[in-house]
Amino acid sequence: MAKKIGFSLLVSFLLVLSVVPGCVEREEKPEAVQPGTPLDTLVVGTIRGPVELDPARAYDTASGAVITQIFDTLVGYKEGSTELEPRLAERWEVSPDGTQYTFYLRKGVRFHDGTPFNAEAMYFSLKRVLDLNEKPAVVIRDFIKGGSAYTDPENPDYHNPEILGLEVVDEYTLRITTEYPFAPFLSVLTHTVASAVSPAAVRKYGDEFFRNPVGTGPFRFVSWEKGVDVRLEANQEYFRGPPKVKRVIFKVIPEPSVLKIEIQKGTIDITGTMLGLRPEDVKDLKDQPRIKTEEKAALTIAYIGFVTDREPFNDKRVRQAFAYALDYDALINKILAGVGARFVGPIPPNLWGYNPEVPLYERDLEKAAKLLDEAGYPADETGHRFKTTIWYNSDNTTRRDISVLLQSNLKEIGVDLEIKALEWGTYLDYLYGEERKIDTMFIIGWAPDYVDPDNYVYPLLYSGSHPPNGSNNTYYSNPRVDELILEARREPDHAKREQLYKEIVRIVAEDSPWIFLYSTVDVAVTRENVHNFHVYPQHYIDLYPVYKT
Repeated sequence: MAKKIGFSLLVSFLLVLSVVPGCVEREEKPEAVQPGTPLDTLVVGTIRGPVELDPARAYDTASGAVITQIFDTLVGYKEGSTELEPRLAERWEVSPDGTQYTFYLRKGVRFHDGTPFNAEAMYFSLKRVLDLNEKPAVVIRDFIKGGSAYTDPENPDYHNPEILGLEVVDEYTLRITTEYPFAPFLSVLTHTVASAVSPAAVRKYGDEFFRNPVGTGPFRFVSWEKGVDVRLEANQEYFRGPPKVKRVIFKVIPEPSVLKIEIQKGTIDITGTMLGLRPEDVKDLKDQPRIKTEEKAALTIAYIGFVTDREPFNDKRVRQAFAYALDYDALINKILAGVGARFVGPIPPNLWGYNPEVPLYERDLEKAAKLLDEAGYPADETGHRFKTTIWYNSDNTTRRDISVLLQSNLKEIGVDLEIKALEWGTYLDYLYGEERKIDTMFIIGWAPDYVDPDNYVYPLLYSGSHPPNGSNNTYYSNPRVDELILEARREPDHAKREQLYKEIVRIVAEDSPWIFLYSTVDVAVTRENVHNFHVYPQHYIDLYPVYKT
């Protein structure tokens, strides 16, 4: 899933004085003063603030990190795992044909504004996603019966609620009907787009709801100063019990090297690679006093995308040549400091559906040059072939370093590479906006919206997922891949689905719409007095169980 949240006031350096209680006869000296943050406050350091705080509009990991704290969904993840558990729904039933989900909702849950959560509120929240039909709507739109027709202005049933598979059965029962049986549908409902929002707050704030978010989650929104911080406070009436800390601050620290310094000083409590910390800095921090680290193979992937319907990248031989030119050893061992795994195809190696029999691309300059010759881009007398451009977001130094590495590698086969950087919000608009603004190459990552191979192949490679309707910003289109994607998402048998995805991996590896860079290994870095902060492979951040001592 590619968004996250805003921030208000800058956190200042705070000193926590630990004083030994005095006794009548003599005065005790205080213990040494240690820098740090208050015990009732969690300060999360991130290089990037949110773009949106409205779950129906936000579609980036930075925004999602904050939204997850403010809002709840019907289904959630068990602490520290990808296993599902009830959240706003106490339980559910699935019809024998796998197309009807009946959710029995928790009673007594209230939004942060005091209004009640019930089936009408959940219906309102899901229908609102379809009414707005912003980028994240793609996560649920095609699964809810009638969702595609409801959001299509060309369809006679456009905005006709009668066709939607959403039904309020009674005050605390909601039924969702899907277009077809789809095994991961419950996982889909863990995504932030399926969050319950306060109908009263939406009506009150209108288009400004994203600056005044109201959910049922463990933390209430306090303030957001864009580019500085987001401040939250504990929801003392949370249905799972109050959080362990009173306040949360997401502090924006655009420079990764400063992020490293602040976790060392204790002016932030939590950071990590999922929040923008560089792999080389993780390596330096592992042996630091008063710091803890935790690693876990993640489901996030990084790739260089080619705009495949524009010259020269409409020829797969050019795309393959660039893939053969890259120095993967330097990428993994130098830029990533070993914190990353090679992969090929659109599915990460630690998720079922990956095809380990498909060979990785390895550096081969002779093969790269030959492919460019065959594609009609021979070198001139000076060895030069052509010039192109790669784009990345300016706050990501890893992507900068990868761009510089590729620039050097391509020069060896006669290609000049210009590197351009954009601010994160602008970069997202360039990649996913209504108007196409990048027609060469770009570096991006993908964190799954739900844990299933479908969430890689459908949004990133299906021809119907071109922006602004989806995230296939390479404009890749292969009729056979489209056919396999649709067949796999409708197939109820797990073993058959797995074989379909392995075939997709084989074809996509050959077509090479991406340079397959790496699958991430996420590393959480916390102060030693921070407990219960877990690394989730799906890039999920949960501060509810976290506490400090």
